[in-house]
Amino acid sequence: MKRYTFKALDGVDARLISGASLYWASMLYIGFDQSTTAGAESSFDSWYWASIPIATLLAVLATVLSRLFERNGFRVVISFVVLFVNATSFVIEVGFVPFSPETETVFSLLTGCSIVALVLLWGFAFASLDKRTAGKNVAITALASVFLSLVLLLASAALDVSLDVLKTIARALSALFLVAGLVRFSNIHRERQVQSGTALIRFYASRMLIGVGIGVLGGTNVGPISPTMVVVAAVAVFSFMLFCIRAKDNLYGFLPVMPLVLAGLLFLPFFDEGSRALSKIASTVIWLVWIFLSSFQLSGLKETFGLSETRLCFSEKAVVLTGWLVGMVAAGPLVACAGVDSLALLVVYAALLFATFSSFRTVYNAKEDEHAEQLIRAREERFDTIYNGIADTYGLTKREREVMELLAQGYTRTHIGKTLFVSDGTARSHIAHVYRKLDIHKKDDLLKLVQSWDTDKTKNCG
Repeated sequence: MKRYTFKALDGVDARLISGASLYWASMLYIGFDQSTTAGAESSFDSWYWASIPIATLLAVLATVLSRLFERNGFRVVISFVVLFVNATSFVIEVGFVPFSPETETVFSLLTGCSIVALVLLWGFAFASLDKRTAGKNVAITALASVFLSLVLLLASAALDVSLDVLKTIARALSALFLVAGLVRFSNIHRERQVQSGTALIRFYASRMLIGVGIGVLGGTNVGPISPTMVVVAAVAVFSFMLFCIRAKDNLYGFLPVMPLVLAGLLFLPFFDEGSRALSKIASTVIWLVWIFLSSFQLSGLKETFGLSETRLCFSEKAVVLTGWLVGMVAAGPLVACAGVDSLALLVVYAALLFATFSSFRTVYNAKEDEHAEQLIRAREERFDTIYNGIADTYGLTKREREVMELLAQGYTRTHIGKTLFVSDGTARSHIAHVYRKLDIHKKDDLLKLVQSWDTDKTKNCG
């Protein structure tokens, strides 16, 4: 019986997708609760202003100590601590065991630290992917995370369970994947690319702007946000990103309309806040775009910049969180000068346009790189066919065929000897055999033979 395989799933890491989608689904609701009471807003306010500085400090510390994360044992210990903290937080939230208010405060801060650890570890996991399969894994993770976020929301309503409890369970399960060693990590120390210095500065500057945008918007709109709005934003962002990445032609050029579509969604009848809803959700949208871009980009940028996975991943997270902290502090004076409503709308659209531009540029560059690789691959396959045809026709051995290919590419005898790991005399002998069998006397004759063979092949195909 014939078996069918799905090539579209080649290179897909199911265990990474399963664990990361749990983490992403819990992060979609970070800091958001269905409650809108004054007490809830006060609690959120305290959590927000305490957690971001700590997160920034942890990310900077992880960047400095990035070599520690190369050790599997260290990663397992960190993952186990994250699992323990979230399991204990679950016990506290459910009320199985009574804890003092001071203990709950401590574990609230530890939960924030565990979230940062998950951000770093899963970011490292995505950066470890092969750039040729990273987009596929990120796309499926995005779909799975949106589905799981809907499951969390429906389960919260159906079971009358706090969304915070379900988020804690999702984080604990995500950490369990890491503790069990089900996720592959790779960290290669590459030679720093000097010519990529300007591109690296632009990369970090863009991440700083993303962080500042999130911080300013979060600082002007501190308070709980409806989970339904978060789901709508996640569906809109991931759908557009996936559509643009999977588009086979220039349809991905429509990515810049994403802010307008998102703004339109937030003015639907079940959103009675209008522009304030847009203002509140904008930081979430930028956060989602950053998660998607970071997971998609770092697998390729590590080679472009010549940086190890841990160094690039952790430094990027540290820059974004630093920008977040700066934007959060700057939000107060900006509100005092411009007013909440006018500033919110201005910053919202500016931030959304920036996030859209970053997304468009990333997708466009990826498409151009993909197109260039296809052209190179087609050219290599065409010349392989030509070289194989000449070798078969004139009876060249495998080694002589290799020598002929290098000669046709313009390499000298010395380079051929080094490439094939043979002595200069052996290389000279192989070249003489190739010339004799092909009945040619110089390299120009070989180039004419290859060109005529290519022309004949093209005519035959036509």
